[in-house]
Amino acid sequence: MTPPGRAPLLLPQIAIFCASVAMLLLYSGGWALPLFGENADESAAGFMRVAYLPAYAVGFLLIALNPRNMFRVLLRQPLLIILMLVVIGSTAWSIAPDVTTRRAFAVTCTTLGGLALAARYKWAELAEVVGATFIVLIVGSFVAALAVPSIGVMTELFPGAWRGLWMEKNGLGCLMALGFCLLSAAALLNPQRAKLWWPFAGLALVLVLMSTSKTSLASLLVGAAALAFVLIARRSPAAGAAITWTGVTGAVLLGGFLLV
Repeated sequence: MTPPGRAPLLLPQIAIFCASVAMLLLYSGGWALPLFGENADESAAGFMRVAYLPAYAVGFLLIALNPRNMFRVLLRQPLLIILMLVVIGSTAWSIAPDVTTRRAFAVTCTTLGGLALAARYKWAELAEVVGATFIVLIVGSFVAALAVPSIGVMTELFPGAWRGLWMEKNGLGCLMALGFCLLSAAALLNPQRAKLWWPFAGLALVLVLMSTSKTSLASLLVGAAALAFVLIARRSPAAGAAITWTGVTGAVLLGGFLLV
């Protein structure tokens, strides 16, 4: 039996979780190609700018739910605040102030949205928010490539390479390399749901391979190595010191080899 008072508390949490995932899905841009195709005109570009407004709204909603915590997060990011002030101030010397104003507004809203997520969730929770986002993108990419290959598979440049929901194969490969690392992190940080996250991490790897993007595959391997490094380092101080020494030595030797 559900304890009294638990259901009313759980429903807002689920709603906020879903809103956070929806915000990240909008920022992923995975909806543009299926809706507008490869040759989007000016009207489509205008619609795409407006389509991000709900994502901005979710970010401000997260801030409004806990403004005090958001303020504490901002105080810990002085360099980011300075950078955003420079972005906003750049409208004063821009040769196209109308365009710069739109871009500054977009950068400010996306940055605040990211900070709102960081202020709202703990690491393990945030990993699951991002992991759920990538599950949707992975499923959508497989559907696009297998069921609608005119959208999900490239035909002119790099024929046969999968591009999923994005304009080019590198877009799919780049995001799925990131998705593999984040889904793996979600599995490691939430072992009780690891059976959910690991299979989708494997599917993200499959999408990287199907994109034929070598740079993305290299990025995925580096990310996987970083995860392995953290796991080994957390086991014991001795293991952490050994793996750190090995990594630094390897980096120095590789740098010397490349310079020579």
